[in-house]
Amino acid sequence: NSEDTVVPEWLHDLLLGYGDPGAAQYWKMPTALDTIDFRDTFLDQDHILESFPDAEDIDIPDDLQRPFRLKFEKTGEAEESGKPSEVVIA
Repeated sequence: NSEDTVVPEWLHDLLLGYGDPGAAQYWKMPTALDTIDFRDTFLDQDHILESFPDAEDIDIPDDLQRPFRLKFEKTGEAEESGKPSEVVIA
């Protein structure tokens, strides 16, 4: 269904050239989700591991099936120029 996959408002404005691009980093957004349904973004469990090289820890059960829903838990505070460390749970 295309209605649940529309471009989010914050990204829409960025694509049109409005606003501050630095503020549009997803993890800085006040509406950032803890759990994201990535649908068919990842091929398998190994692809998930390779996609988050900076994650503190990635917990993926052996029997994980598509669609892949990942939960992100912050484990620390963000530095001035960086993203906070996080744990990824599948």
